Amino acid sequence: MSQWPPNRSKALDYSHVDVLLIYQFLNPTLENSVENTTAGTQLMVKDDGGFLILISSISIAYNICKYYFKNYIRILKSSIIICTTIITFISNFRSKKDNGEWLMPYSVTKGIELIRELTDDGQIIFTIDDAQKKARSFGISRGHLRKILHNLVDGRWIKRIRRGLYAMAMEPLGPVIIHSFAIATHLVQPSAISHWSALSFHNLTDQVPLIVTAITPKKIVTPSMRSSDTRSKTKHTWKLDQTQYEYISTKLSLYFGLESVWIDEHFRIQITDKERTIIDCFATPQMFGGMQWVLSTLEESLDQLNLKKLISYAQRYGRVSIIRRLGWALDKMGVPESIVSTLHHSQVGYSPLDPSRVKRGACDSNWRIIDNIGRQVIS
Repeated sequence: MSQWPPNRSKALDYSHVDVLLIYQFLNPTLENSVENTTAGTQLMVKDDGGFLILISSISIAYNICKYYFKNYIRILKSSIIICTTIITFISNFRSKKDNGEWLMPYSVTKGIELIRELTDDGQIIFTIDDAQKKARSFGISRGHLRKILHNLVDGRWIKRIRRGLYAMAMEPLGPVIIHSFAIATHLVQPSAISHWSALSFHNLTDQVPLIVTAITPKKIVTPSMRSSDTRSKTKHTWKLDQTQYEYISTKLSLYFGLESVWIDEHFRIQITDKERTIIDCFATPQMFGGMQWVLSTLEESLDQLNLKKLISYAQRYGRVSIIRRLGWALDKMGVPESIVSTLHHSQVGYSPLDPSRVKRGACDSNWRIIDNIGRQVIS
C-alpha cells in the first residue's frame, strides 16, 4: 500500500528542528535539557510556555504546509488549521508542576508517531492489537501503550469507539472524517450494512435513515441493554457521537447476499446487495412502514434487480410466507410466468400479504395469499 502523504516524517522532522531553534532564539538563557529516563525522552522547559507554544505551533504548521503546498494562500489557510490543532493538543496534554515547570510528556511525541504509522498503513480505525504491532518498533510496552492511547483520547487525536477499538479523530495534517458505515462494520464484526441504510445506499428510497442499520450473525448486547430493562420495547442502539447504530441479529445460514463496496478512499465495507435488501423488506415489512410501502418500492426498482437472483434468495431464505408474498407481487407486476413459476409453493394454508394487519381480505388460491391491503396499491 502506497503511503499518503509521501515522506510525511521528513516534514515533521524539519518542524522538530525548527521548534528547538525557536526555543533558543526566544531565550538564550532558557534551560533546555533532554533527559533519558526509563519512560523515554522528555523536554523540560522552564518558562510559562504560552507565547513559546504559540510560536512553536506556527513554525510546525508553516513548515509542514510549505513542504506540501506551493500556493501561499493554501499554506496560510492550512497553517492556521494545523496551528490551532497543535495549540489545543498541547494545552490538553501539558501539566504544570509546583515549581512552574511545563512538561511535555514522552507519550505525546510517541503517540503522534504511532498515529502517523497507523495512518500511513490505512488503519484509520484500529484495535489495541493493531497499535501494539506498531508500538513494538518504538520499543513501547503494552502497558505503556495503554497510557499513550489514553492520552491521545484526552487530546482528541483519537476517539474510543468501544473497549479495545479506536478511530482517528485527528492526524498530523488535519481532522479525520470517518464514514458511519465504516464505524458500524468495525463496531461489530462480522456485520454488513442492511435494511434502511442499504436501501438508501442503493438509491432504492429517497428517505434519509436516521439510524445506521446492519445485520450480524452475532448476538449483540448494547450499552443501553446493560443499563435498562431488556424487556422494554425501546429500540436498543449503539450511540456514538451524534449517530445511532442498530444491529439485527440473524442466523449464520441467513448471513448471505452481501457485496463489498468502497465508501471512500480508506474503507471497503460489506453491505447487502439490492436483491437481498428487497428480501429483507419482504421478511420484515413492519420495519419499513408496512407491505404497501414494500410493494411500491419493489415496483419502482424492478428494472434494477436481477430477478433470478431475487427469487433464489427468497428460496434460500426458506420462509414460505416470503416466497408467497414475493411470487404474488411479481405476478401482479407482470413478471413472466416462466420466471415466477419456481416460487409456487404447494403447502396448505394461507399467508397474509401484510403480517402486521388483520388476516382478512380476498384469498388468492394460486399463491395462497390473503390480500389484506387491497390490490389497488399495485398499478
